[in-house]
Amino acid sequence: MARLVQSGGRHGEAPRCAGGACQVESCASGYADCNGDPIDKCEVQLGSDANNCGACGVVCSFDHAFPSCIVGSCGFIVCHMGYADCDGQQANGCEVGLTSDAANCGACGNACAAGEVCSAGSCVAQVARFSRGMFAGHGCAVMSGGSIRCWGDNTY
Repeated sequence: MARLVQSGGRHGEAPRCAGGACQVESCASGYADCNGDPIDKCEVQLGSDANNCGACGVVCSFDHAFPSCIVGSCGFIVCHMGYADCDGQQANGCEVGLTSDAANCGACGNACAAGEVCSAGSCVAQVARFSRGMFAGHGCAVMSGGSIRCWGDNTY
């Protein structure tokens, strides 16, 4: 049997023709005909296609990560902005939101102190209560640790 030299022939498939129609009989190792289209035969490289990783239809997907297919296995190299893979386990993706996780605030392992919360990736004191004075230019906040912070004009 002759090899195709037109579109798709670059992946070493062998054609089989019957009744005036040709179909791909086999693809070169590492390639597959995932869409069944006889024009672009053996169009997928299974070792690097994140939508057909290792086999047709195997889609790589991870929480908060950009998926990749490396040598036919799903994985990821980069997390979405604001997320991290703090436990080093590919299976659960980039599981930590660095902008709001008090145990990993801004970076893996950066824990906020007692009474602080993680806001926009920085540890900040949590306000327990807020009070405005008689006039709009004065206010006080009772922080979660018990300290009081006031600002503004104290004159009447």
